[in-house]
Amino acid sequence: MQDRTSAVISQARGETRRRNVSARRALTAKNGVGSFVLEEQVGFLLRAASQRNTELFSQRMVAGLTRVQFTTLAKLLQIGSCSQNELGRLVLMDRATIKDVVSRLRKRGFIRVQPDAHDRRQHVLGLTRLGERTTRRAIAIAPGITEQMLERLSAAERKQIIKLLCKIIM
Repeated sequence: MQDRTSAVISQARGETRRRNVSARRALTAKNGVGSFVLEEQVGFLLRAASQRNTELFSQRMVAGLTRVQFTTLAKLLQIGSCSQNELGRLVLMDRATIKDVVSRLRKRGFIRVQPDAHDRRQHVLGLTRLGERTTRRAIAIAPGITEQMLERLSAAERKQIIKLLCKIIM
């Protein structure tokens, strides 16, 4: 019974989306915009998906971590320690952003900074005990956020979206 209900709901969503797209196309043609439909533009859709992910993340993530803070902590747990510049490169953040993120995480007691054992002029970042415990709790929650984000997709579609997003960014 539940499978049938899910199928009916899914079909209704699809019909609503098709009607909405047709209505938007007619309106844009009427307004002299041609066939341009904002809601079909990759940038618009990626931003909307990102906003949904941010909302789900903020509802479920531990310790009030933001997505960029989680990314930073997860990468440090994965690699152990590194310089701030290297960390920024690894998590795809510019120098100003990673500096701000690290500063906030240090103030919260999640990240420690210490002199590099090989070059005293350099500093390396690592997780504190609190940072490690918090990151492990956060990593346990992250797959559930992804699951909720992709819940409307089949298993094949989930693999495909990951593959396509990787192809776009790499």
